[in-house]
Amino acid sequence: MDFHILRGDNLLRTCRSPFAPILYLTAWAEINANAEMFGGRESESYKIKRSRLIQAGKKLMKETSHGNTGLIQKEGGAYAHATC
Repeated sequence: MDFHILRGDNLLRTCRSPFAPILYLTAWAEINANAEMFGGRESESYKIKRSRLIQAGKKLMKETSHGNTGLIQKEGGAYAHATC
């Protein structure tokens, strides 16, 4: 998943998808699994990808708080499906 390279409208469109949380977690799994391929977790390349994913995650959470995704959120000790 190319979550770490999405920008602007493409990122917002992806964040509004009901699959966005799964895609976001998949992107983290991908960069961690492939970290050695681009120099390890201490490399500049990994740090840039990590930083971009963190920023994308912030946008995802912002969209989620507006009810724009189907992310499962914890409410009062129970899990509930957010409205889309």
